[in-house]
Amino acid sequence: MELLFEVNRADTSAKNPEHTREKFEKLEVARKLYQEIIANGECVSLKELRINGKDLIAEGLKPGRELGDILNQLLAAVLEDPSLNEKESLITLAHAMIQELKQE
Repeated sequence: MELLFEVNRADTSAKNPEHTREKFEKLEVARKLYQEIIANGECVSLKELRINGKDLIAEGLKPGRELGDILNQLLAAVLEDPSLNEKESLITLAHAMIQELKQE
């Protein structure tokens, strides 16, 4: 992620200088937020979720795109609310997502 920040900073430097100050400020805010998340030990990737594809398969979900979509939705929920990164909470959320998919 730090490398991505550096690439974004370099890309911004190569653009119209009229708007770079504002973009640099936004980039710095994002970088500080990311560092704070890491310092707090919060989840920032699928690997850090306290649930994985095997857990979802054990809950009756078949391997495939739907499983990946649900994992990504779970990650988004945890990024929004880090307290959700507990296995039981994630399984409950996954079941709700599965039911929602069945209704579509």
